[in-house]
Amino acid sequence: TSSDPSVASISGNTLTITGAGSADIIAKQPGNDTFGGAEKKATITVSKAVATVSLSGLSVSYDGNPKPVTVTTSPVSGLKVVTLYGASPGSATVPSGAGSYPISVSIDERNYSGSAAGTLVVAKASQGIPFGTLATKSVSDAPFSISGTSSSGLPVGFSSSNPLVASVSGNVVTLRAAGSVNITASQPGSDNFNAADSVSRTLVVEPLPPDFSL
Repeated sequence: TSSDPSVASISGNTLTITGAGSADIIAKQPGNDTFGGAEKKATITVSKAVATVSLSGLSVSYDGNPKPVTVTTSPVSGLKVVTLYGASPGSATVPSGAGSYPISVSIDERNYSGSAAGTLVVAKASQGIPFGTLATKSVSDAPFSISGTSSSGLPVGFSSSNPLVASVSGNVVTLRAAGSVNITASQPGSDNFNAADSVSRTLVVEPLPPDFSL
């Protein structure tokens, strides 16, 4: 008989391996009028089969969503695995932010073992700044607001190439003198976004018209 048929089962004198683990195999002879009964026990240990664990999807870009790695097992597919992200001991929480994350994966099955390690790299996303052309102004015009938004939703900063012609505070442009000046929109980036390419627009400030009144 077998102490654990899930490891080894016996039918007649045939022993069949049914899973990994240890089981006692017990042979009994009840005896007869001449001989007493006898019993013998032996332990059989069945090791887990080794499966290969492969990882993919290790290089992705940030988009605000969790970035789970793809795990495959062979020669048996679909084995249950435990995937941990981050430095030891790791976490089952799937990261979404840009960065590099150590990955450890291990098979969680009674009859199979196997593991793999890798690094998930979530690259920063790119962003742009839509910033339209600027209408010509007169030096006598009142301060005016300009707008520009980054595709990431991060705030945009503005600067002037010549504050003596037009100065910028926040997103408000104040005209100082006649001339031409470049207004530049920029966004330096964040933990999850690369810096945007700066966008410059030319602002022409016209002088006051001559006064011919007497």
